[in-house]
Amino acid sequence: LCLEGIAGPVTDKQAELLHTAREDCERLQGIVDDLLDLARIAAGRVEMRKVLVSVQNLVEGVVAEQGGFAQEHQVHLTCDVAPLAPQKITADPERLGLVLTNLVSNAIRHTPAGGTVTVRVPEATGTAARVEVHDTGVGIAPAHQRDIFLRFFRIPGSPAGGAGLGLSIAKEIVEAHGGTIGVTSQPGAGSTFAFEIPLAA
Repeated sequence: LCLEGIAGPVTDKQAELLHTAREDCERLQGIVDDLLDLARIAAGRVEMRKVLVSVQNLVEGVVAEQGGFAQEHQVHLTCDVAPLAPQKITADPERLGLVLTNLVSNAIRHTPAGGTVTVRVPEATGTAARVEVHDTGVGIAPAHQRDIFLRFFRIPGSPAGGAGLGLSIAKEIVEAHGGTIGVTSQPGAGSTFAFEIPLAA
């Protein structure tokens, strides 16, 4: 209401402070929403609306959505789906899309300008579909890799903005689908986050 001038004229400096306050409120609201989601998923109170999902469509949709974010960071975002990649999984497309969006946005955020983030779907080798998000970023130290999926954990020196909940929520969602998620990384040589979801019967 103040920003819209309902309570009276607002100076440029006041408007700047109000915009900052609103952004902080939105960030805190996002953290609260993440905490609620995490609590519901962990307690098994979130109903997964599972349907047949095209792995390729899921991946290509997220890559398209994150294209603008990648451009802002001057990061080249690509998609690589193998010809014999798994076609269908039984999943909640909205929540699994959130998992992939989180992994891709994290990869972009931690990749220096001029780097590359690649979302891969390799050929099927078993009973699960595998999706990989590889970046040419700074990598993750071995000491931090075992903690990366813990609640509220943030790698020292990470860009500001998050609360360390995104990967925890991603892990809970993937495991609620009967899948697994993990990371391989080497400092200075990038990281690869990958999750596997059982193939549709």
